[in-house]
Amino acid sequence: MEPLLLIVIFVAILNILEVKIKGIHSNGNVFLSQFQCSRFLRLNWIFFNNLDPTRPFKDSKPDYKTMLKQNRSIHHKLIGIAIILWASSCSLLPWNKEKYKSVKIGNSEWMVDNLNVSTFQNGDEIPEAQTKDDWVYLCKQGLPAWCYYKNDTANGNKYGKLYNWYAVNDIRLLAPKGWHVAKDEEWTLLALKLGGDAVAGGKLKTKQGWKPYKGAEGNGTNTHGMNVQAGGFRSGISWFGYEGEGAGFWTSNQVDIDKAKYIMILNASNELLKGPFGKMNGMSVRCVKDNK
Repeated sequence: MEPLLLIVIFVAILNILEVKIKGIHSNGNVFLSQFQCSRFLRLNWIFFNNLDPTRPFKDSKPDYKTMLKQNRSIHHKLIGIAIILWASSCSLLPWNKEKYKSVKIGNSEWMVDNLNVSTFQNGDEIPEAQTKDDWVYLCKQGLPAWCYYKNDTANGNKYGKLYNWYAVNDIRLLAPKGWHVAKDEEWTLLALKLGGDAVAGGKLKTKQGWKPYKGAEGNGTNTHGMNVQAGGFRSGISWFGYEGEGAGFWTSNQVDIDKAKYIMILNASNELLKGPFGKMNGMSVRCVKDNK
């Protein structure tokens, strides 16, 4: 539990505690001396009545019942704050609920959409390459970058963002909290669950949006709802291609100083292809939920 939450709950509990009254009666009312009431009651009385904290009871004679009522008003507010903080930490509030659609295949839970974030997990902005020169410059410097397919924001709604591998491998973490960029071995296990590399691509592809290849059907069956669309990719020298014909995904696995492992699915077959690819290329990313 968060330390701030513990502090608020502790203060709220202290405010609820009853105090022993050793006051004097005057005209049927109970009055308290400065040393006979709880510290919290006295502080609340000073706060509510705008008194001099060094001499509160010389300025105003506190009615115990009024003081206790004001005190309870304070601890009710504190309890409310504590409940809000607790709900926030437990993801009970609407804005804390999981915003990524997913599907469980085997023992892994996969996002069913391509990653579409523009910040790292710590909140740092990922540079957007809005031009060919931007992309080439950032990649040659070994810096993270993202773009939309053909630099068209409308494609972001369909395909998510394309990232170079420097964004994938950044220590600030590309994947949202609770997720990680899919590893090569996780793609391998996924293919096995779908019947092997030779047929897995066809089961991952969407049922529409893939161009026919030499008269043969290019679409897939989307068997498990992974929704792999033919969003294309960006080359290291900055041209875009393969929209309607292919989908490429980075893995988190490095091959060497210039290359990393990637996954490719094409309209030409139902195969799930794997291999090394230059880190400067722009590819889609799929994430897998962390094990608890």
